[in-house]
Amino acid sequence: MEPSPCQAHPPGNLPRLHSGEHKGLANQEYLDANLELGSEYLIGTSAAGLGVDRYVTSQLQWAAKIAKRPVASIVITGGGAALSAHALLDILIFVRHGLLNRGRLLGVENLAGPGGLKKLGDWSTAAGFNILRVSNGLTKSPTESIQLERDDALPVLGFKEKIYVVGDSHCRFYAGKDDIRGGVDVCEGAARAYSGFSAKFVGLHIGSAAAGSLALGDAASVASGKVASLIANYIPKGSTVAFSFGELDCRNQICQGAASTGRTIKAEAIAVADRYLSYLEQFEASTVRPAVALPSSVTTLEHWGDPENPIFGSQSQRLEAMRTFNAYMNEKTVQRGIRTLDLFESVNDPKGNPKAEYFCNPFNLSQAARPFLQDLMPDGVF
Repeated sequence: MEPSPCQAHPPGNLPRLHSGEHKGLANQEYLDANLELGSEYLIGTSAAGLGVDRYVTSQLQWAAKIAKRPVASIVITGGGAALSAHALLDILIFVRHGLLNRGRLLGVENLAGPGGLKKLGDWSTAAGFNILRVSNGLTKSPTESIQLERDDALPVLGFKEKIYVVGDSHCRFYAGKDDIRGGVDVCEGAARAYSGFSAKFVGLHIGSAAAGSLALGDAASVASGKVASLIANYIPKGSTVAFSFGELDCRNQICQGAASTGRTIKAEAIAVADRYLSYLEQFEASTVRPAVALPSSVTTLEHWGDPENPIFGSQSQRLEAMRTFNAYMNEKTVQRGIRTLDLFESVNDPKGNPKAEYFCNPFNLSQAARPFLQDLMPDGVF
């Protein structure tokens, strides 16, 4: 019989890492060595490795590396009391996906912040863990040690109210994914859904599409038709839907349109944004609440071999296109009462060049940038 949440449970017969044997998640050599130990071992994380200052980078590099390994347990020895609810729930969900075979997370009491252990227990259950309380012994905490046990029978709930990010490949970042694994086709292939990988967001990747073409007919009807199908058949009524389009326009269409028509890049960017806004109008009185996930950066590359990722113009021209597009969208959406998700200033340097540490390829944000997203809604309220 499996123990119920909060029921006493003896610790398993696991090897223990002694003080000084590890340097936290940033020490990749240590991690690589210990990943080969077999099905049961503990990994200690320092306070710096699981703190509030960009903890996600090392945490997710580690989680991605062990995703296919027979991991049994992880012990937390660093404090996280200053973590927001959004950050705490995200990290619990990320770690859960790194644990296989009913793996355990130990020393969880070190994460207890505002609200104490009761709130921590609520978040743990929402992340798909059974709560096991055990006597002190595996951690140096003076209080009772808490273990979480992954239970595949428990759903990963996260926050109750989700944001459904619909659009191009950038929706995967919001959903907690740096790659395409874990997606499920929905609505007869209208989108690939990424759900249960983050606390707040569900990603619905419909494919590459230009924001300025959504309101038009013909080829654009494919993308807009997919969106309509998702809203009618998949996304719950009353949900917030964040539309993720525009990066392709700023990377290619706007500069190309300016070159072919003789208009300025600024004028072309505003024209594209106006068409996008006209498309969004239909959702202002619909069964969902529209929002906009603005593009975060323009690539510094001048060419990319994939025809689905065309690049036109110089980097400075593309940057002008995106700055104009984002500024205009921010202004007009505020007037219409539409919320935006805008990470541009956080992931680029003052000159507008992408900070490489926040990207997983020349176009897409990685989970290293997730703390900026969590900062926008620390309590999960948008």
